[in-house]
Amino acid sequence: MKEIATIRAQDGVNVRADASPHARIIDKVGDGEEFEVLGKEPRGKVLWLTIRTKDGRTGHIAAEYTAIRIVPDPKMPPPADQHYDNAPLNDNGHDDDFPPLEPMSRGWQIAIPVVGCVALVVVLILLALAS
Repeated sequence: MKEIATIRAQDGVNVRADASPHARIIDKVGDGEEFEVLGKEPRGKVLWLTIRTKDGRTGHIAAEYTAIRIVPDPKMPPPADQHYDNAPLNDNGHDDDFPPLEPMSRGWQIAIPVVGCVALVVVLILLALAS
């Protein structure tokens, strides 16, 4: 994901060489222009955004004069909760290519805890004999 800052200032915004209102002005950007946010730097009560200007220079603008939106990065895979191939799901909400696992049979549901308890008893007996 990447963040895009859109300038929301009728008179434009100064792009500064450093994250400070006293830093040298290196450019001025207009209302509605968009820039990728390269970084964020809080200084006092101001959050400064690091951006790359249209001519390739890196500069800083105050976040209060922007609207920020998040856009997916086309190089990144989709989040794990999304269906990876956008195949239609069946009526049960599953992909027919990958059906859900069958539930464990009742016999195994009982056998696994019993075996675990027996193993625990054996371990306790061996510990008692060793001491």
